[in-house]
Amino acid sequence: MKGLEITDEELWVEEFKKQFDFSRENHKTFAEMIKPIIDSTNTVIFCAKTDLTPMTFSRFKCLVKPNSKSTYLPKLNTFVAFCIGYDIDLTNAISLRRAYGRAFNITDPVHYAYMYLISHYGGKSISQCNELLRKLGIADKYLLRENSK
Repeated sequence: MKGLEITDEELWVEEFKKQFDFSRENHKTFAEMIKPIIDSTNTVIFCAKTDLTPMTFSRFKCLVKPNSKSTYLPKLNTFVAFCIGYDIDLTNAISLRRAYGRAFNITDPVHYAYMYLISHYGGKSISQCNELLRKLGIADKYLLRENSK
């Protein structure tokens, strides 16, 4: 039945609404912005999506608690792994970085590669992202954090 088929346009509209709603949140702090994501997940899912450690999830979880005194701010490669794992688009990633006083440097090849990953590799595995970073000549110390490390 044609009426029940989901079109590419419908998927696009749904994705646009999801990303726009997230974008409207950019007037908040970093913790406030990521709270809906962190509150809707658990350690197993977080680690599977981001390939980050349970300790990193614990740090994110502590950060979003009401009246938290946590000063945790993820390193750039941890931040990018989070964005990739949760398929956060570049516009929203930039807003998140800005919310904790950081920015991407578009003249830095590592930052530019990270922005490319966020734009084109959202939802992919961290190992796929690291493979691309290696092919781009990015040094191992800048690879996205992997759970095994």
